[in-house]
Amino acid sequence: MIALRHDYHWHLNTKNYYYLAKVNYLFVTPPQFEPSYPSLAIPCLIAFLKKNGVERIIHKDLNVDSYNYFISNEYLEILVKKYRYHRKYKNIIKDTKSAKHQIRNNSVTPKEYAAAKERIISALELVSLDSEYFNLSFNNLTYKGIDVSEDSIEKIIADEHLNIYAVFFRKILDRSILMSSDVVCISINYETQLLPAITLARLVKKISDVKICAGGSYLTHLNDEILTLPYLFKYMDYIITGEGETPLYSLHQYLNNNKRIEEVENLYFIQGGIVRKSCKVSYEIVKELPTPDFKDIVFNKYFSPIKILPIYHSRGCYWNKCKFCSHTYSYSHYRTRSSQSVVNDIKKYKSKYDCQSFYFVDEALHPMQLESLSEMISDCKVRWGSQIRFEQEITRDLCINLKKSGYTNTLIGLESANDNILTLMGKGTNLKTIYQVIDNLYNAKINIWLMFFLGFPGESYNEAENTLNFIKNVQNKIVSTYGTGFVLTKNSYIHSHPDEYRVEIGKQNDYFILQVPFKSQQALTDEQIGVLLDIYRKKIASNLIDLVLSNSHGMFFSYYDFKQLSLLKTQKSDYE
Repeated sequence: MIALRHDYHWHLNTKNYYYLAKVNYLFVTPPQFEPSYPSLAIPCLIAFLKKNGVERIIHKDLNVDSYNYFISNEYLEILVKKYRYHRKYKNIIKDTKSAKHQIRNNSVTPKEYAAAKERIISALELVSLDSEYFNLSFNNLTYKGIDVSEDSIEKIIADEHLNIYAVFFRKILDRSILMSSDVVCISINYETQLLPAITLARLVKKISDVKICAGGSYLTHLNDEILTLPYLFKYMDYIITGEGETPLYSLHQYLNNNKRIEEVENLYFIQGGIVRKSCKVSYEIVKELPTPDFKDIVFNKYFSPIKILPIYHSRGCYWNKCKFCSHTYSYSHYRTRSSQSVVNDIKKYKSKYDCQSFYFVDEALHPMQLESLSEMISDCKVRWGSQIRFEQEITRDLCINLKKSGYTNTLIGLESANDNILTLMGKGTNLKTIYQVIDNLYNAKINIWLMFFLGFPGESYNEAENTLNFIKNVQNKIVSTYGTGFVLTKNSYIHSHPDEYRVEIGKQNDYFILQVPFKSQQALTDEQIGVLLDIYRKKIASNLIDLVLSNSHGMFFSYYDFKQLSLLKTQKSDYE
C-alpha cells in the first residue's frame, strides 16, 4: 500500500458512498517515437479517471521534451566542441535552430518543411554519434550492437553517464512533482520506448518511494511472458495489459483500500517474489468512454507546423483477418462508437485547443464510417485523414464527398500486388479493386500513401518484382510509399499457426523483442529482399516523397493539399 496524503472527498460508486483518499497521479509518455504530435493513449486514461472523480493528475510528454533537449543549442554546443573535426557538423547549431523555427511555422511550404526536417535529422545523427548505446532518428530508436536481454538492459539503464536518456531524465525531472506524486503511470506503446521507460523508472525509484504502474500496447504483446519476467518488477510495481481505463481506476480503488488487488482487471503484480496475474479481464464499452483529455499538452513543443490531434472511431479492426498482423491483439475484438460522438469530439477539440487537423488512428475506417463522417464533418471546416482498406465500397462518389469534407490523406496497406499472395495473406481484396480505389482517390485529389512488404512466406521473387512494378506504374497517382521486408511478429496468425505456412519458429533469445526469428523454405532470402528493396529505393522511392520527410500515420499529408505535395515530388532534387 502507499502512504496516501490526508486529503479526502466523497465519491459515488454505484449506489454506495465511500470515504476515498485523493491520490496524486503523474502520467508520463517516455521516449521514443516521432515527436510531431501527442499520443492518444494517456489522454484516454486521464479522461476516464476524471470522469470517475480522480482529479489530481499531471501529464508530461517526455518524448517530445527529449527531442527538444537533444537538439537544443546547449546540448549541441557540447557535441560540436567534442567533434570539431567533423566538418559536416560545423554549422549544425545555426542550421538546427532555423530548422526548428521553420518546421513549426504554419506558413512553411512543403519544400521548406522537407529541408528543415533533413537538418534536424543531421542534428540527431550527431547526437547518435556521441551516444554509447543508441542511434536516434526522427522516426526510430535502434541499439548499437547490443541485445535486449536483462543483463544488457541493466547495464544500460545503470549507466547514468553514457545512457543519454539517463542524462536527460536527471536534467529534466521535476523532483517536487515526483515527491508530491503517489503513482507514476508510464505508457509503453512501442518497443523503442522500453529502455528509456525502464531508465526512467529506475531513476524515479531512486528519488521517491512512489508506486510505478506501466501499461500500453507493447507490454500487452508480451502477454503472459510477463509472468516469466520478474525483472520488469525490479523498478515497476504494477503492469496493466490490454485496455487500461477500467483497470487503472480499479487500481486506484485498491490503493485506497476499496478493492483487493486480485480484483484489479488485466493486472500483473509481484507477490512473495512471484509474478502473479489477476483473474479478472475487462474490455471497454467504447461508446461510453469520455472525450480524451489533452489539457496538459503543450502544442508548440511538437515538430509540426500546426496542431494535429489523433482521434479514434473504433478499437480493433473490422476486418481482422490478415494473417501477418498483430495490431489488434491489444483490443481483442472490434468495437465502435457513433460518428456523431466522433464529430462532437472534433468540435470540442476545435473549440478548446483551436485544432484544425485530425488524424484517425483506427486500424482502418470502415466505408460506412467514411460515408457518415464525410456528411457530418463538412460543417466543422477541418482537415482529416485515416487508414483505410482497399474495398469496393470506396467509390468515386464517396471519394468526392470525402474530399469536400476536408479529407486530405489516406494510408493503405497494399502489402502485395499479386492476387494469390493477397489471398494467402487474408487481405480480402484483389488487384482490380486496388487499381479502382487508387483511381477514385487520385481523381478526388486525395493524397495516397501505400505500405507494402516483400518476402511473405510463399511469395516468389517474380511476385515480389510484380509489387515493385505495380508501385512504379501508379507512382504518378500516389504521394509516398513505405516498403520493408516481411517481419514475423508475436501474436500474429502465422506466429500461432506456423505449420500452415511451412514456417519454422526460431529460438527467441531476447524476450523483450516482438519480432520472431523464423525459417521458411517458401520465403525469399534476406539477400533477395535486400536486392529488391535497393531497387525500390533507387528507382521508385526516389520519385516519391521519402518517409523521413513525412510524419508517422500520414500527419504530414493532413497539412498540405494534393497540389502542394504533387509539386514537392517534382522538386525533390532541390533538397536531395
